[in-house]
Order: sequence, then structure tokens, then C-alpha cells
Amino acid sequence: MRVNDKKVLVVDDDSYVREFLKEFFDFYGYNADCACSGDEAIMLVKKKRYHIVITEYIIQGISSIELIERIKNLNSSLPVIAMSCLCPEGEFLKTGADFFINKPIKFSVLKDILDKVSST
Repeated sequence: MRVNDKKVLVVDDDSYVREFLKEFFDFYGYNADCACSGDEAIMLVKKKRYHIVITEYIIQGISSIELIERIKNLNSSLPVIAMSCLCPEGEFLKTGADFFINKPIKFSVLKDILDKVSST
């Protein structure tokens, strides 16, 4: 599968962050959808096939922790990247997140994660 056939779901309640991450993913050839809440994210994951989900800790609706658990119940092999400046990495990882990025995001770290996910 070509990289540009892959879809990413960005979940963040901050529109600036969503747009910035969408542009980042678009630059690397991914099709990015955005959700501003956990509820919207679950609806999209049920409708579309994503290759990766990236979520912020603080989101509207269901919590990001519940979001990760529900995504993994729907598709246990769907990689999830958690990002936060408030929540410890271990909190996300024990709920099923595959990767963790501290905010502010280092885009080289995010690109490395994309490369890992794309190679599997």
C-alpha cells in the first residue's frame, strides 16, 4: 500500500493543533481526518479504516483514555499515538496506546513513529 493511501485520524479539541497536525500528515502523504472530541473520533473509527490515530489527553466528550480503550476494542491492531504535556506516558501506555509524544511535539519524533508504523 502506498503511503498516500493511508489515513490518519487526529483528535484534539484545539483547532490550531488539529490543522497543524493535518498539514504535517498531508506533507508526508497521509490523508488526515480531524475530530474535536472523543465521541466524534469513535464515530469516524467505526465508519472509516484508519492506519493510525493520534489523540491529545484533554479532549471533549469521552476521555482520551476511554477513547483509546474503545478504539482498541474495535481494532486492537490500530496504532494509537497519545500526546500530552499533562499526563504521564505510563497512563496512556497501560490503556493500550502504542506510542507517546510529549508536548510540545517534536516533529522528528512523530516522523520516526510514522516510519515505524508504515514499515509494518
